[in-house]
Amino acid sequence: MYYRQTDLKKFRNLNMSSYIRNAVFFLFSFIFISFYYSKIFSSNNMLSLAAAVTGLAVYIVSLINIKKGVYFFIFLIPLFGSLPKILNAPETPVILFLFFFLFLAFLLKKAKNHLMLAKREYLPGLNEKGELADRYYSYASHYPDNSFNIAVLLFCLLAFVSAAVTVWRFSNFYPFITGNYYNFKVNTLGQGSTDSIYWTVKYFFNYIAGFGLLYVIVNTFNSIKDILKAFLAVFISVILIFAVFFYQLLVNPAFGNFQMWVDAQRFNSVFSDPNSLGNFIIMVFPVLPGLMIYFKKWWQKLLTLACIAIILVLFLFAGSRNAFIGIFLSTLVFIIIFLIRGLVKLGRKIRFKTNPAKTAVIITIIAILIIGALISPFYIIKKGGILDEIDKPKTNISLVNRMVSTIWMSYNTYVLADLKEAFKSVSSFRYALWNQARDMSMDFPVTGVGAGAFIIELPDYYERNKSEVREIDYAGNYYLQLMSELGIPALLLMLFIFFVVARDAGLCLVRNKKKKDFSINKKTGKVSVNGKENRDKWLLTGLLVSFSVMVLILFLGPHMNFFEILFYFYLLIGLIFVFIKDSEISGHIKKTVAGFKKINHGSHIKNVNEDENNYEGSKGRGITAAILIAAIVLIYMANFLFISVNKISIANKQNSYGIDNNFGFYSQEKADNHIYRWTSSDAGLTIKKESNRLVIPLRAANPDIESKNLAVNIFVNNKKERKIIFNDNEWKETVIDVSGYYGENISVIFSCSMTWCPEEFGIKDGRRLGVAVGEIRFPD
Repeated sequence: MYYRQTDLKKFRNLNMSSYIRNAVFFLFSFIFISFYYSKIFSSNNMLSLAAAVTGLAVYIVSLINIKKGVYFFIFLIPLFGSLPKILNAPETPVILFLFFFLFLAFLLKKAKNHLMLAKREYLPGLNEKGELADRYYSYASHYPDNSFNIAVLLFCLLAFVSAAVTVWRFSNFYPFITGNYYNFKVNTLGQGSTDSIYWTVKYFFNYIAGFGLLYVIVNTFNSIKDILKAFLAVFISVILIFAVFFYQLLVNPAFGNFQMWVDAQRFNSVFSDPNSLGNFIIMVFPVLPGLMIYFKKWWQKLLTLACIAIILVLFLFAGSRNAFIGIFLSTLVFIIIFLIRGLVKLGRKIRFKTNPAKTAVIITIIAILIIGALISPFYIIKKGGILDEIDKPKTNISLVNRMVSTIWMSYNTYVLADLKEAFKSVSSFRYALWNQARDMSMDFPVTGVGAGAFIIELPDYYERNKSEVREIDYAGNYYLQLMSELGIPALLLMLFIFFVVARDAGLCLVRNKKKKDFSINKKTGKVSVNGKENRDKWLLTGLLVSFSVMVLILFLGPHMNFFEILFYFYLLIGLIFVFIKDSEISGHIKKTVAGFKKINHGSHIKNVNEDENNYEGSKGRGITAAILIAAIVLIYMANFLFISVNKISIANKQNSYGIDNNFGFYSQEKADNHIYRWTSSDAGLTIKKESNRLVIPLRAANPDIESKNLAVNIFVNNKKERKIIFNDNEWKETVIDVSGYYGENISVIFSCSMTWCPEEFGIKDGRRLGVAVGEIRFPD
């Protein structure tokens, strides 16, 4: 076949650029994964070996078949939560490391797919089997819509900017102030810069990794069959979860579990802790009733029923109150759905004409009755005597014991005080954490205190507010934590993302309400319709209920801080989108399958002018969106840089809370009637501000000072105040006006342009010396 030279040239250029891009990307990713691996697995050989072998397996399987790679990853999500505890290793996000391998393989496969699609565009005669699948894939890749994609992109950019500036803040803006990196104390508890930086990087990935999995799923899965295979992977992992739980229950409760949970008779199985297991239960349980209705074969229903039984047993022994609330809400939603369906069918039998207004009234009445039943005990119950702990019933089921303890404690506190104090008594200090998160959000509404920084800033806020409670924990509310760390813009973006998921799923349910099942003959493309009610909607109903309940449960804790819960949550969102995508493709593509076989090359260029106009319009909108995103990110970054340099900098904390960050000084010496201390290349100290004038005596003693002048930069509260050049060995005094610095303390940092070693000049002293600092004083 003859091809135009321009088409061949375009294809060759695209082919070469694709290979170069893939090679560069692979090299960068390999370096990043290797660096991450060396940092988080350096302290335990067994854990590092397990992670490396499993990560390589995920990568190889994904390269061979990306769908099977995703199924394999879904199966692995919960299985590494307790492994660090079993191997006596520090808490390590192993599943995040495995996700890097999946994502790398996915991007390489996606690049190859784009190359094949371009090959068919420029060289149409090379079309081969699988054309329909590629059209299917191409159509599917346009979902979700642009508004969702822009919100996700903007959120990830804000999270990246926040994390980058926060890391820079914790390093005390290295290398612009000091010539070397130092492990400063960053809060009143003495937590160091290094640990804080690792924490920030970890929670930056916590904010964006879920969207990565969502992107993989939406661009890999195409049909309901893929959704069912994903749940098969979950079912298999549930069996292993139950097996480990059974071992803990009968043999060793401390296997992979912390002693505090063992003492409380709470089991975690393979998860990080029992609360993580509880959140897994919240997300899996609501999907199972939908699957029960969706499945037609008896063995499928039996498998689902067995999974429900396992989940309920785990629910009883996890002892999670959030799981109790989640299962209660899920059950309540399904009861309401079945009640409404029953009333509608009853109305049809008695020829009662239904309409949206009547349906809304029925739903409102049912909701009022349920809410009234829930809150009435708080108003009906009268304050009586204190319940004796001796009379409290005890069982071997952790959930029952915990719920009884909750009722006992809340009732006794209610008797002694009021309803507010009763809530506080059983809130696990959430009220105190909420207050601090609220204060952080009010202090920095645009940017928050930085990605992952809530728990780092928490001790300082306790100190500032003179709080009686000093519990160090997460914020106790995902939305408050998100707002306190990334600001109101990030919170609004996340709420918009959740809204789009719920909106699209709801609209899909409405569209599918009266849809009938149909099947397609793969050979002829003929579509046959049957008269049965479409069961698919029950699958989507279960996914939507699971998603909605989890969104509500996030008000009671930032549960997505657990990476296994994060990935399961975004798995739910991805499967919802896949269902919607399949539904749209069913309406737009499946019914025209036979027509695809008759499409020739000319039909592709039939409406070239129209396509070009649409392309130009979308290109213009894309440029506008890019400019807006860039402007928002730049404003956000500028605001956060300003407050990081000033209000929440290490220097400001040293002055506000008296944090001692003295570093870089050698022992005190005395010579020529001067008491002084040598610095290394950099040195700093925090001193009490006694007046508005600061006098600092300095001396350089380099034997070769005349030929190699020494420059010393002096920073006060991270602001450069002086630069002194030494070309001799005489003492010099520098006077600095500190009237513009508020607070009881100020921090002073000395940064030298070079150091010298006395041993190099025949003196028995191996130190590297910078500048001699005399007695700092504040003249009256």
